[in-house]
Amino acid sequence: MTDIDPGITLPDYFPEVLTQRSKYISLEKGERLFLTGDKVMGIYYVIEGELKALRSMMEGTEVVMMRSEAGNYFGESALAIDTYVCDALCTKSARVMFLPREALTEAMKDLSFVTGFTLSLAKNVRRQCSRYERLRLKKSKDRLLHFLTCESDDNGEINWHSSLIEFAAELAIEPETLYRILAELEREGSIERNKRQIKLLKAASH
Repeated sequence: MTDIDPGITLPDYFPEVLTQRSKYISLEKGERLFLTGDKVMGIYYVIEGELKALRSMMEGTEVVMMRSEAGNYFGESALAIDTYVCDALCTKSARVMFLPREALTEAMKDLSFVTGFTLSLAKNVRRQCSRYERLRLKKSKDRLLHFLTCESDDNGEINWHSSLIEFAAELAIEPETLYRILAELEREGSIERNKRQIKLLKAASH
């Protein structure tokens, strides 16, 4: 982890008190931003790349608790606790902005920041609710279709920027299962694929 040149584009609602007291960090794929048990000192804003939060289960498996790409906050829910309950793993070379807790408190005096921050949190809550709802589905195919339906743009398209292995982890299924279902949906004419771009064309059969 290293500091980087802050010559980047940030949300226009970020007040000066926040940008001046924040720290810029670069991460390589596979590097951990923080570990379970580390003290929570603030939150992060993802400038580019991708991070995911992993929680280790008693049986030895890992569950993806959240995933953030460029333009999203990461670890904001940890502001309610003292120490992290997840590991933060970089899944694609990333640049992040560390926002200290004290600077955030000062920034909350700015109405524009409060509005922008709140709207962003609302979007993250919606994504989290969709994730939990999806993981409750028993069939792997239903999980994939739920993801494509809920996370696609107005044209029904998804651009997955990480590997298909990461896509499988997001759905909590085996990579081989994901490959099989994608091929099946493509044969049915339910989706159209172009590398990591997937377009939902019609309702799939079950």
